[in-house]
Amino acid sequence: IRRRWNREELPIYDRAIGVQGKVTVQFHIDDKGRISQSFLVSSSGNDELDRLALRAIPDRLPPIPRELAMAGLRHKVTLRYKNPLISSSQP
Repeated sequence: IRRRWNREELPIYDRAIGVQGKVTVQFHIDDKGRISQSFLVSSSGNDELDRLALRAIPDRLPPIPRELAMAGLRHKVTLRYKNPLISSSQP
């Protein structure tokens, strides 16, 4: 998920106006690793950034090991976007 998120980039307009923030997404993983029921738990306040976060969730992850005897699980992840056009140092 993190790798997919790091490949995403906001459109130049959103970067130029300084959009950055964090998005929390929750989803269900079945025992075969299939992802379903992805939704925003906490919005960044920017529709495009929220869409990027939902796209970072793949359709499939590795299956849940049989030893765990789980039919599935819910997972929540918070993704942060730091705008590369905003300086991290304060004057």
